Amino acid sequence: MSSSQLLLMVDDTQLNATYGGGQWGTATLFQWYGGTIVWPQFADSSSATVTGSLFLSFEGTAIAFGGNTPKIFGDSQTLTVSIDGAPSYNTSYNDPTPQSYLQWYQSPTLPEGTHNITLSHMAGTALDYAVITAGQDTPLTGKTVIVDNEDPSIRFTGSWTRNTDRFHSGYAPDGYPFHNSTHQTTTPGDSFIFRFSGTSLNVYGILHVANLSTISASYTLDGSTASQTYTVTTSSSMYQDGTNDQHNFLLYSNTSLTAGDHTLVVNLTKCVNQTFIFDYLTYQPSFSTLATMPNLTLPASTNGTSHTTTTSTPIGAIVGGVLGGLALLFLLIGAFLWFRKRKAQDDQGESNQITAFAAPNSEQANLGAAKPGISSTQIPSPGSASSNAGSTLLLQSGPPQVVHKSSRSRGGETDVSTSGGGSITTEMREAHRSVAPPAYEEL
Repeated sequence: MSSSQLLLMVDDTQLNATYGGGQWGTATLFQWYGGTIVWPQFADSSSATVTGSLFLSFEGTAIAFGGNTPKIFGDSQTLTVSIDGAPSYNTSYNDPTPQSYLQWYQSPTLPEGTHNITLSHMAGTALDYAVITAGQDTPLTGKTVIVDNEDPSIRFTGSWTRNTDRFHSGYAPDGYPFHNSTHQTTTPGDSFIFRFSGTSLNVYGILHVANLSTISASYTLDGSTASQTYTVTTSSSMYQDGTNDQHNFLLYSNTSLTAGDHTLVVNLTKCVNQTFIFDYLTYQPSFSTLATMPNLTLPASTNGTSHTTTTSTPIGAIVGGVLGGLALLFLLIGAFLWFRKRKAQDDQGESNQITAFAAPNSEQANLGAAKPGISSTQIPSPGSASSNAGSTLLLQSGPPQVVHKSSRSRGGETDVSTSGGGSITTEMREAHRSVAPPAYEEL
């Protein structure tokens, strides 16, 4: 059972609302969610003699509405609300600088179930969407879930900043992003990750179309990566028509997913004279109610800002382990050389053979080791394809080899007797000149 809050996004075209007071109009503009908005066009000035009204039913525990607030004229900033037949009450749009695009109404929390709401005294108000808070048993089939950029189910990695500034549309009303905030970055390599259970996914943000710019991002869904590049040139229609910031900008869409759990990783790959602004995402759930919503956990945190924590192997432990291994290795080499020398002296006293030390080759003479380099390792961000090889310590040494000259030869091939007994050919000896212990690899 899930206790998380789940919000459902409903476009104005899907509300099944009843509009009253006169003929409501529909306008089309790419900056609105779903591309359309409705408003009581007969009541958008002080000369209007009537106002508009809206009635609809919904299932859930609360409802909110968003769109354009009305211009200031008469008592246009007053909205009248009635819920479930209760006495009406007046409220305002809470807009200090009308006319603005924002969420202009939020109902109180209601018991879970079906509710009726009536909005009246709507003069110049435009409706773009409704947001319904789902209850534990609210039916979700065919619905669209909306997830704000500040939802804890989204984890950011890198130098993202939270921003609450108004956007500037140009010729359309300025306003605020969904739930009044965005996450922004200009640093390639910054990313975020989100897990969900559904059949479709859309990612929305804000694009500065007043800037001649290029911005690219990769969207990796379940391991499959798609890249998107957004370029604004002097021939771009939005640049030419005076649009400044395009809100509700569709950054990425995949509407043909198999029902089940999915993982999305978004990674900024290029940013020139632009800012990557993430506002919200939506998906169609593959679970039927909030009570049956899967509890999807994110992978272990890797690196990033305060949203994440970074863990690494302590440098002191690495250095101590390497030095300890070197000390033990040199001790063993010293003991081995002393044993060989002692045995050679004993053999010399018991036989008339002439004992000589073979001159060590350059590899054998080098008993030192490359100084270990301790390099900081960084675990790759989600979605990125990178690897960090740790420093490698490789010690090559070969102690002087005690040999006994012998006059035996077979067909020009000289046998060399070792102090340990037996004989090996020159070719075999050459193959064993370089002896290296196992490499030490920083993890």
